[in-house]
Amino acid sequence: MIPPSSWPKCDVLILGAGVAGLAAAVYLARSGLKPLILEASKSPGGRARSFFDPTFGTHLDNGPHLLVGAYHNTLELLSILGSTKLLGDPQKVIYTFWASKSGYQHLNCPNWPAPWHLLAGLIHFTPLTKSDLWAACRLAPALLTPSSQLEGMSVDFWLTRQRTTDRLRQWLWEPLCLATLNEPTQRANAALFANVLKKMFFSDRQMARPLFPCRPLSEIFSIPAREYLQTHGGEILCQQRVTALEAHNNRIHTLHTPNGSLTVTTPIIATLPPHALSKILPPLTQHPSWTHLNTSPIVTVHLGYTTPFTPPAPMLGLPFMESQWLFFPPADPSNDKNLFRISAVISGAHAQAHDSAQHLIQRVHQEVGQIFGQLAGSTPQAMRVIKEHQATFSATPGSSARRPKPRTPWHNFFLAGDWTDTQLPATLEGAVVSGQKAALLAMNQLPFKS
Repeated sequence: MIPPSSWPKCDVLILGAGVAGLAAAVYLARSGLKPLILEASKSPGGRARSFFDPTFGTHLDNGPHLLVGAYHNTLELLSILGSTKLLGDPQKVIYTFWASKSGYQHLNCPNWPAPWHLLAGLIHFTPLTKSDLWAACRLAPALLTPSSQLEGMSVDFWLTRQRTTDRLRQWLWEPLCLATLNEPTQRANAALFANVLKKMFFSDRQMARPLFPCRPLSEIFSIPAREYLQTHGGEILCQQRVTALEAHNNRIHTLHTPNGSLTVTTPIIATLPPHALSKILPPLTQHPSWTHLNTSPIVTVHLGYTTPFTPPAPMLGLPFMESQWLFFPPADPSNDKNLFRISAVISGAHAQAHDSAQHLIQRVHQEVGQIFGQLAGSTPQAMRVIKEHQATFSATPGSSARRPKPRTPWHNFFLAGDWTDTQLPATLEGAVVSGQKAALLAMNQLPFKS
């Protein structure tokens, strides 16, 4: 660790180099300011980072992410960083699913105005019947309900009120709910889910367009962000753990680390998750509402095979299986192990997070073998299980009221992170939006720079 006395001078101090921290720093640097990010771990990126795994011979994502066309702020950030070229763009709304009884099914929405593109896609989505289509149509006017009236409802309760059919739930709404809110429909917040549907399917035909990372996530986010900051006067210092913050006269006055302390003269943006932030904040007269936010886990199982197989799409939905989504990373030309990789993502993994890695690998391998018969009799040559026990805040009914605004009781201290009040689920877009909001507030405290 570098002692605070040796840190470079900065205009704004940022705690945490996840996506929210990187977004805030890039926004500040683009405005001519010098941000400094302190990151406790060895590398930046947060959940959107990659690491080298010697058994696979290549970099694995800490957890695969899918971007969609509705991520306006995220795509703008990647455009600034020059990494949008690393996203595969099908130009259409195409999602592929698989079920044992029906095989591959493709939701392929034409380039029609919204929401007619979705209706056209559903008409040709084989698993659905006419009654399912009518149920989908009934959902459209229900999205006009103010979010405040849905906040206390579960997604399951809300869908039942709209007379949604079981097939529509199983094939579309439940997988989408898990992927975006990281909770099953029985536990998920209806207001947040309705916001997702409005943005993705009922605003613009391009909003639900999937964008698949073609390279490890660190090459898309943290590496170009670090290069951008270094070019524009910012900096990221890793392995810099903040142990406590002290306040005086409604301001954060002192920052403590294991290697010394720093008298704070700049605005601070904290992008730490709630459980980490609560350990370093000064005492409050009352507990803030966000201390009552629960968390939800995500489990990722990476498998590598020597037996070749041909995936039907970069991502495959499995609505009736434990492996909810399979990602198929592109081959790494620098990797001489010649492994064919599969990454299974299990969201809302409240049970699986406590299961053994061996059992998780075994179950995912069995499901993969059902889809790709040539893998059924083989054995994975490389295996890795990643459990994020506190991956996101738990987006349950009523949780939005506990998400904090970026302003805090301390005038020079601001919050960011996908768990703060963005009116979005805990997604990449939510993280970027929160970072930009906090950066703007921090800028307003600084003297004008010409």
